[in-house]
Amino acid sequence: MDPVGHFSDNSIQSVDCFSYLRGPKSAFNVNRFPPSLLPEKKQVATNGAKGFQLFDERLCKCNVVITKSNKMNQEIEQIRARIEPLRQQIIQHKVYASIQDIDDLKIFMQYHIYAVWDFMSLLKSLQNNLTCVSVPWFPKGDADTRFLINEIVVGEESDVDLHGVRKSHFELYLDAMKQCGADTSQIETFTATLQKTGDFQLAFGASNTPSEARSFVDFTFQVIGSQKNYLQSAIFTFGREDLIPGMFIAMVNDIHSHFPDSLAAFKYYLERHIEVDGDHHSHLALQMTANLCGQNESYWAEVEAATIESLQKRMMLWDGALAQITRRKAAAMHA
Repeated sequence: MDPVGHFSDNSIQSVDCFSYLRGPKSAFNVNRFPPSLLPEKKQVATNGAKGFQLFDERLCKCNVVITKSNKMNQEIEQIRARIEPLRQQIIQHKVYASIQDIDDLKIFMQYHIYAVWDFMSLLKSLQNNLTCVSVPWFPKGDADTRFLINEIVVGEESDVDLHGVRKSHFELYLDAMKQCGADTSQIETFTATLQKTGDFQLAFGASNTPSEARSFVDFTFQVIGSQKNYLQSAIFTFGREDLIPGMFIAMVNDIHSHFPDSLAAFKYYLERHIEVDGDHHSHLALQMTANLCGQNESYWAEVEAATIESLQKRMMLWDGALAQITRRKAAAMHA
């Protein structure tokens, strides 16, 4: 709904059709109705009485759309309620408080970078599946869904760094690691080996990827391999985009209290994620998931199970980083 109370064609879920029809006919405003519900706009505008008659014939359609939208909103809220305990465990994970110096942060980043990388792979898989990325070009799928995924891709794949240079969020994170002195050789060996061979196990071995990061990436690519767009969208939405705001706000607060001036690139990366993913992209991702699941109850059931598993994998990733940080601290005490 825009500021003046008009509705776009795809925003009818918030319309109360009956209340809009009440009142004197002189108050009839054709611009308040989506074109798909009121196709003969010119005729209605010049003939108020007929306009009411035409729209009255379409009330059933309007109510059906609203009912469907309410059903999808209920499914989303049900999933949110069921995953909230897991989300809170992640947001309040002990790994955040364990980061007390630059060396602790370096370890955390060396684990987290795998999630940043496979997030981009998940995003591009959705774009490949939901839009036409081959030639000759033909329209593919639902235009609203195409818009949603392309909008997210633009922000994630070609954002700007501190100096206004276009970079993906993965590249922004690598820059932040290098600035604070974190070792990037592990993730760079992994991606280089994978790009050359296409063999995940070989890439994991060559880079000595931590087991928790392997499990995290393996799960993501199992979902990608399923070719189920609604599942990919779901773990992207509830396990990544919808999770990032709270998780990164907590991180920013902890990091800033310890290193207020020495982590410009990392702080910028976190702030960009909070700004972009905490608002705009989260809403886009929720709408995309709702579009893909629609009224299919079995899809929504699969979505809930996959979302829970994706959050459990995130917990395991954070557990791995925490264990490594704890080992480093113990070794330093006995050195």
